[in-house]
Amino acid sequence: MDVAKEAAPDIGELARLMETFNQATERLGQSYQKIGELQKEIAEKDRQLARKTRLEMLGRMAANLAHEIRNPLGGIQLYAAMLRRDLEKDADKVRVLDRILGAIGGLDSLVEDMLAFGRDVEPRKRRQPFAPLVEEALDLLRGPIGEKGVQVDLRADGAEAEMDGDMMRRVFLNIAGNAVQAVGPGGRLSIEAAGRAVRFADDGPGIPPEILEKLFTPFLTGRAKGTGLGLAIAHKIVEAHGGTIEAKNGPAGGATFTITL
Repeated sequence: MDVAKEAAPDIGELARLMETFNQATERLGQSYQKIGELQKEIAEKDRQLARKTRLEMLGRMAANLAHEIRNPLGGIQLYAAMLRRDLEKDADKVRVLDRILGAIGGLDSLVEDMLAFGRDVEPRKRRQPFAPLVEEALDLLRGPIGEKGVQVDLRADGAEAEMDGDMMRRVFLNIAGNAVQAVGPGGRLSIEAAGRAVRFADDGPGIPPEILEKLFTPFLTGRAKGTGLGLAIAHKIVEAHGGTIEAKNGPAGGATFTITL
């Protein structure tokens, strides 16, 4: 009897074992990959939940503070207006009072933004096109657009989505208004709607990196006269629609905001 021959391994059996081993290894690798993806997804959900919790707390604080400010602010505005009427023949004093009333108006706008940020957002959605809402927002910006000679290009191609028109008009007004302020004289703003998304792209200087990463944080602003609540409110509205709003700088300059519902 040939012992060596009898002890020789079965090549076919070894091949089957190797194939089984390779398949098991491949499945294990896929499992690890899925676990990694799930861990990233969970971490992102945790981050979003933590942010939402912080914003809800901040919203309640802002609303309470706004209510406390509104009553005395209204009194100051009333008395200043009465004093202006009494002194309307004294041009120097009227100029001073006009500055006071202007400052009060700015504070009143901040109070309104704080109240808007603190309110619960419950969209009343219906399917409607983007174009009329964007056009209405642009119409409200006719003054600054004309003063700076901004060129606006709107392409909608019948794009539509389920949304609350009043709320989304405010979002479009905020983003378009920021773009008009950012561009120089004769600058350009391109707005394109397709599917369930609308994109605003300007040729301004772009968003500073230190602001870009925290852009939708309340009370963060890169403008001297900004309240820092406009984009935070826009983010809250879009999020309430189950959508996303993203901002980035273009490779050739300018900023792009994309809203997807």
